[in-house]
Order: sequence, then C-alpha cells, then structure tokens
Amino acid sequence: MPQKTVITKVNELGKDGGISLYFPQNKVLYVDQLTGNAPDTSDERAVYSPTTIDDVFDHYRPCIERIFLSNEDGDGFYEDFHFSCISDFDDEKLIMQSETLSNSLYKKDTYYSIIRLLECNRELRRLLSDPEGKKALKEALKMMKSELAE
Repeated sequence: MPQKTVITKVNELGKDGGISLYFPQNKVLYVDQLTGNAPDTSDERAVYSPTTIDDVFDHYRPCIERIFLSNEDGDGFYEDFHFSCISDFDDEKLIMQSETLSNSLYKKDTYYSIIRLLECNRELRRLLSDPEGKKALKEALKMMKSELAE
C-alpha cells in the first residue's frame, strides 16, 4: 500500500554519509507513491537511473485509479487520473481530466456570471422583483430555449 509523507522540516545529518537537504521553512514537501511500479530493491534502483523528472514520468507513467467522486445529485462514481508532468497536479489540469469536474466548474462559472450580471444590471433586478415581470422573463427565456433547441 502506498505511503504518504509530508515534510515540513528536514534535519541536517552528519557529513559521514548522511544526507543534507536545504528546505525552505515556508514550504511543504508532499511525497506520495503514484505507481505500483516503483523499484523496491537496490538492484532495481541501480538498473534504472533517471536524469530528469521527465524521465521519471515517462518511465513510470503515474496514475491514481478509482478516485471516488460524487456529483451535485449525490450519485457516486470512480475516475482515474493520469500524470505526465508536474503541472498535471495543478487544480486546473486535474479538472480538465474529469468530465464531471469540468461540467461542475462550467456550471459554477455560469452561475457566478449571472450573479455578477444581476448585481450590475438595475433594470434586470427591477424586472425580477416584479412578479409579472419575472413571469414574462421566464416565458421569454423558455421561448428562446425552444428556438435554440430547433
């Protein structure tokens, strides 16, 4: 089973074969095993010696399988996430890998743009505060939706 490690402080070991790592105090290093293909023995590590981070991604092709997600209806499902470079761990790249997360982000952005429109447009706010105006706007939007569907 993969082990997760969070490093916030590294103590410097002695010069007699120890490792010294200079790690900024305002940073956190998160280490996680993303593949089951990692070398377990020193012999396996000696065979493969990458020189760049791209070599590591190309060789191991890390992925996290069966991440449980749920949509706004509460329905649960599993998705896999694949990583080919460090930037794939960014929120935006993770969202792009998932159709459900992309749709949720699109809906959220749409709702926020409607809210901004309502905050800025006095005529629209006045129309929505009037029950008859609200009903007329609703009917007009339904008609537009049916026209666009055709």
